[in-house]
Amino acid sequence: MFKRFLFAFVAFIGLIVPAAFALALLAAPPASPAPLQLPGCDRNLAEASTNVAATQAHLKGLDAKEGKDICTATRL
Repeated sequence: MFKRFLFAFVAFIGLIVPAAFALALLAAPPASPAPLQLPGCDRNLAEASTNVAATQAHLKGLDAKEGKDICTATRL
């Protein structure tokens, strides 16, 4: 009786698990293609990097100034 149960259990697992996996693969939506990189993206990235560098330089310049040039709200 135990051998029959064990055989039925192994057969059930051996048939159902791969079949469920195969159905899940068939039901999944197709993979979307890689997003296209637009030609202006490199330029935008370069402009953003330049703007960040300019802002950092400006803020470092403010650190060097004293007195009236510094906003009172930024002092801690």
